[in-house]
Amino acid sequence: MPERSSVFRVAASRAMPAAEAPVPLSLPDKPSVAVLPFTDPEQEFFADGIAEDVITALSRYPSLFVIASPTSSQYRTRSRKR
Repeated sequence: MPERSSVFRVAASRAMPAAEAPVPLSLPDKPSVAVLPFTDPEQEFFADGIAEDVITALSRYPSLFVIASPTSSQYRTRSRKR
């Protein structure tokens, strides 16, 4: 027996602006640290684990602003494209 499904249509209450300028983020008032990923393709899984452990350890220091793993891992794909 097929499952019953519903379709809903939602009307927007106001027009969305064409393009809003991005809001600049303020800089932290403490040192920033980014752990860049290792680039050994044979050990990628192991290297990711080490980088995560380093990020976790550094994030325990309230005097540091640690860049998140997904942000710093973007550099891995950039380096491969070169």
